[in-house]
Amino acid sequence: MLVGGLLGVMAFLLVYGVVPLNPANDTWLLNGFAEVDTIQEYAGWMLFRDSPWAWPLGIGSNLNYPSGACVCFTGNVTLFAIFFKALSPLLGETFQYVGLYNLLSFVLQGVSAGLLLSLFIDKLLYLHIGTLLFVFAPIMIERAFRHSPLGSHWLILFSLFLYFNNRRSQHRLQWQFGLLGCLAVVIHPYFVPMVFAIWFADLVDQIIQ
Repeated sequence: MLVGGLLGVMAFLLVYGVVPLNPANDTWLLNGFAEVDTIQEYAGWMLFRDSPWAWPLGIGSNLNYPSGACVCFTGNVTLFAIFFKALSPLLGETFQYVGLYNLLSFVLQGVSAGLLLSLFIDKLLYLHIGTLLFVFAPIMIERAFRHSPLGSHWLILFSLFLYFNNRRSQHRLQWQFGLLGCLAVVIHPYFVPMVFAIWFADLVDQIIQ
């Protein structure tokens, strides 16, 4: 897990460098990275940040004004948007978490890939080479900084790890599936059917056994 996380950090830094990790720097978002989805994501975060708190959490009145809308529909990570909105008084006028979230995704991609592959590979060298393929996966790089929440492929990898682990072990991991389902909801609904499909397959497998 540790090596997988470090490989994720290495992959991120080699591809994107350290500039996106400065929360107070948004010039690369607005000027140096011409991607419509990313600019929309950032604009949605700024509008949500300046909206008054509403229930359910994640609704911003400045989005789809005056009716309001969920910040997830702007391509944002709902969990991060709510968390940093709560800290907004402590943050500078300019604040972006796109770089931080993408770094976290690469770290968790490496950790989840290492766990999943460890069920099938015994030799550490081959395990690390396999993990490298996951952290440098073209689809992972294509999603990051284009539609950040959709780069959360680690949700699927962790789900697959739980599924194959449960098939091999007497001690079945179940509440972890519930946690992944909750994370999928507050990261992006796109992953909800995938996580729950794997969880359902695990439950069917358990019933058959």
